[in-house]
Amino acid sequence: MTNLSLELSMPALSLDNLSPCQQFQRYFMSSARALITGSCLLLAIAVAGCESIAPGQKLKPADALMQAARMSPDSVGLEVFFVRLPHDDRQSYEAIWREVDETSIAGELRQRLSENGMRAGLLSAQLPTRVQQFLQQYEVIEDELPSDPSETGLQQGSKVNFDKEPQVTMRRLQLRSGRRGEIIASNLKKSAEVLLKEEDGLRGRSYANCQGIFAVKAFPQRDGRATFELVPELHHGEPCQRFSGADGVWRLETAKPRHVFDDLMLKATLTPGEMLLVGSLPNRPGSLGHHFFTEDQSGEQHRKLLFVRLTQTQWDDRFQPADGNTPKD
Repeated sequence: MTNLSLELSMPALSLDNLSPCQQFQRYFMSSARALITGSCLLLAIAVAGCESIAPGQKLKPADALMQAARMSPDSVGLEVFFVRLPHDDRQSYEAIWREVDETSIAGELRQRLSENGMRAGLLSAQLPTRVQQFLQQYEVIEDELPSDPSETGLQQGSKVNFDKEPQVTMRRLQLRSGRRGEIIASNLKKSAEVLLKEEDGLRGRSYANCQGIFAVKAFPQRDGRATFELVPELHHGEPCQRFSGADGVWRLETAKPRHVFDDLMLKATLTPGEMLLVGSLPNRPGSLGHHFFTEDQSGEQHRKLLFVRLTQTQWDDRFQPADGNTPKD
């Protein structure tokens, strides 16, 4: 339908020879007629289905009007959840790993992970059968969203709690491209003796007030996939102030010292629905994997499995910006 140009103008009034009362009455009647006329025209246009009455303005395509609200163009949505198993439930543990593609991890990296008591692999969009059986027994409990996750680039949406063993916990996260997020892998321990495989052999190190953390970054790709970087870190000691740089800006932050294991960084490119699974190897007491994925609960020892699942990205070739800019890899 052709756009209409609407002009509502007041008739020229000669008010010089009228009393103030008559001037107001004349002005009011003229304004009322103009308002009624304009309202009728607007109602007719609305019934006819026109979108705009501004002269020269083009109608927007209907599909553009129906677009759902979207995250930031460089954001990546993911789910992070832990499955906790009794330490002696070897049958369930091995049943889960039989459905994991560990060969997707480079052989040299698999060797380094194994030497430090860890293992990792990729999963398709379908959860392992044993994990699905766990999830069917419980219900999701929603948590409130934080008020402003923009500073960290990380957002928690919900958490799943289970009051029986095995226990599963889940967080929904939103990461900006290249921004650091953190996944808490272990409880805070007053002290820990960790056996680390280094270039010159096996070495024991002591850490006070330590906690296992995975630093995670996500990079959306042009085809709708996302590349993840997952780095294990041990945060220990007392918090102290230090400078950190990001996006060309230096900030003074308060944080614990950290031992970063860059040589154990996991890097995987996932399509929506696919998952990265990380866990520990059995019978490796004192190893890094043991401290990250083994814990005591109610007097019993449990092992955990970490799942990182890509849920969505905002980048797709169909929605390429007009200036041709793409998210950074």
